Amino acid sequence: MKNSICSFLISFLFVLPCWSDENALEGIDNDFTIWPMASIEFPLYKEKLSGYIYTQPTFTNNASDLNPLVLRGAVVFNPRKDLSLWTGYDRHLSINKSVNFLENRIWQQAVINSRLKDFSISHRLRLEERIFDQTNQVSLRLRYRLRATHPIGQSQKWYAAASNEVLLNAIDTDPRPIGFAENRTFIGLGRKLTKNINLEGGYQLSLINSPVGRSELMRHCLSTNLIISFPYKADK
Repeated sequence: MKNSICSFLISFLFVLPCWSDENALEGIDNDFTIWPMASIEFPLYKEKLSGYIYTQPTFTNNASDLNPLVLRGAVVFNPRKDLSLWTGYDRHLSINKSVNFLENRIWQQAVINSRLKDFSISHRLRLEERIFDQTNQVSLRLRYRLRATHPIGQSQKWYAAASNEVLLNAIDTDPRPIGFAENRTFIGLGRKLTKNINLEGGYQLSLINSPVGRSELMRHCLSTNLIISFPYKADK
């Protein structure tokens, strides 16, 4: 088991973000948040079509921050076991009444799953059309996430999880310039509570090119994720 964990950590190092400027992290603002996430995926038509519901409030130590509440719904098409195509809608709301942050987000993504020895690998590519209530501007953003999990112990009820995600603005909109927007690096542990329910928790480090007053922001996030997936049941 020690060799497996070491192999996992070494592999994780290869997806850590790299900054070309050696002074890029000097003088950067820091923030702390908590993300309690929950999602449910359920069958709509046999094994080919699924529904998806997700919610995520954000709790931060900065009272002037955005504090969004994310409500998400999606339809998932599964042409193959290793490929899923998604289209969805997000509504971002403000918990903090002193901050007016409202966003509608339409998005499309493809998820490709594979295995490398004992690792489960996931590639997720997403395109987002973001519509901001304050300005009615439409911003396009690209996201790519590489995620890996590795079972721990003979029972394989526990597993280690790591991911790295890069977010890029695809067009230039005020105050969000084209190019790098954010990098999110996550490492944590998961537990299979039942056949259809997983619980994950861990630490995420985000480097954000902040559009509001700060050139860069480093966000330290503790997250939990309750994942519920209802399988399709064939007619008897």
